[in-house]
Amino acid sequence: MLKVTDKTTLKEFEEMFKNIEENKWLDSFIEKKRNIWGNAKKIDFLFGLLLNETLLKIYINRYHSEKRSSTEIEEKSTNTVSANSYAYFKGGKNRSSNKDYFRQEQGLTEESTIKDVSNKIEEILKDKWWKREEMENLINELKEASNDQTVADINVGNENVSSSNKYVQLLKANKQLILHGAPGTGKTYSALNEIAKELGITDNEEIRIDMVQFHPSYDYTDFIDGIRPELSGKELSYILKNGVFKSFCRSAGVIERIMSANRNINKENIEKFLKGQKQEVINFWKEQIESNSGLKEAIDKYNNSDKSIEIVNEVIENLPEFLFIIDEINRAEISKVFGEVMFCIDVDYRGDKGKISTQYSSCATEDTFFIDTKEDKFFIPSNVYIIGTMNNIDRSVEIFDFAMRRRFAWYEVKADEVMAKVLEAMGVDQKLGDNYKDYCEKIKALNEAIVSELNLTRHYHIGPAYFAKINLYMDTPEDYTEALKEVWYNHICQILNEYARNKRGSDDNIKEMYNGFCGIKDKKNQDGKNNAE
Repeated sequence: MLKVTDKTTLKEFEEMFKNIEENKWLDSFIEKKRNIWGNAKKIDFLFGLLLNETLLKIYINRYHSEKRSSTEIEEKSTNTVSANSYAYFKGGKNRSSNKDYFRQEQGLTEESTIKDVSNKIEEILKDKWWKREEMENLINELKEASNDQTVADINVGNENVSSSNKYVQLLKANKQLILHGAPGTGKTYSALNEIAKELGITDNEEIRIDMVQFHPSYDYTDFIDGIRPELSGKELSYILKNGVFKSFCRSAGVIERIMSANRNINKENIEKFLKGQKQEVINFWKEQIESNSGLKEAIDKYNNSDKSIEIVNEVIENLPEFLFIIDEINRAEISKVFGEVMFCIDVDYRGDKGKISTQYSSCATEDTFFIDTKEDKFFIPSNVYIIGTMNNIDRSVEIFDFAMRRRFAWYEVKADEVMAKVLEAMGVDQKLGDNYKDYCEKIKALNEAIVSELNLTRHYHIGPAYFAKINLYMDTPEDYTEALKEVWYNHICQILNEYARNKRGSDDNIKEMYNGFCGIKDKKNQDGKNNAE
């Protein structure tokens, strides 16, 4: 479980707490909230409800150790929290136990949810509204903290899990993900191929996957909607047109759109709600409501029932996944591109519950409407996943909107972690044969030198996409030595020169890096000229 929600069970939360070393967001949250004694009492009470006896002792050991000796903690572990915190919230009544005091007293089990805990707190503090409000805020902050986590802070389980599986775990939990890292690490390739496959998008990719690349002049009218000129014959007119993202959501979310309008789901309404879209999209959805057995069954229930929230959710759970990729997401002004849609991108506001009016809702037409042509609303469908990619060293990263940052999960694609996978996927190992091991060692040494010699971080490592270029310069294994030089001069040295701009002594460092990469042991060649000139 990667995120705390109302549906998170206490058993799932305990797993998070067991991995607290990896879940640094949880560690940070607790430390921050225990900074004064009053807060400590509140959070002790909350964690007494959230954790079983064994983990409660670990909690006390970890966060009370600065005030007590280890012997005292071991002897008084459960009693200390139970007595102090319970007394604080029950008006001074001191009660203690050697068992799961809070859990048993309040009838909670490991299958109880965070919502159940909230309800229990409300019961306990029903006459102390000011304290109940504080506890409600504390629970909301806990959920918010887990929502702001980065992938580096998450224990994703088995280290042998493929990187694409890690991506998908994050993507499914958060609905949107930023793949960031050094240049050339295959972020866009992974999104288009590996992640799409893991999501189950193995057919109708041209309908279920779309991609756009951001740039400085990209804006709201390109992405959401806007009034655009249209030339018909000699007549110039201005009409509302959907941007690429709204158009994609319109296609992907047609079933949710129909339900939001309180209509039955059938072929006629699919035709109506997809007017203006390609015929291939219309045909895809007509086939889905007939051939997708799980979806068909859920739709039949929906059409022949009172359309309760449970049945609506059943329909949504059976919808096919759609993937929208934003390449170079940091190169545009994010708030300018997303506008008010930034609100409904949050995972908790997906679907009908997050619908909003856009700037041009009142201008909706039969070809552009989302829910209704009158006072239209827009939302991001529950079955739409969003992946943004960006290079950490691009200067425009510094202005990435902070409000947008917290709405995405973040995963750093490290060059050394994906190097072998990408090189082998591009056939470099086959092309180089016996030289492949030597090539990998040279790459590793070069990236290590970027850190040690140029005093840069791992974000400046050079990714496998650059080194795979050696395929262009090799026909036979005998071409290896010359191919190394071609890779250096045509793809590597210019990047390194940019990295080293205005750095004292960097010329000598780059010469050494050239000598190491191209296999030259002496600093000068037979002509006495430097090899890295």
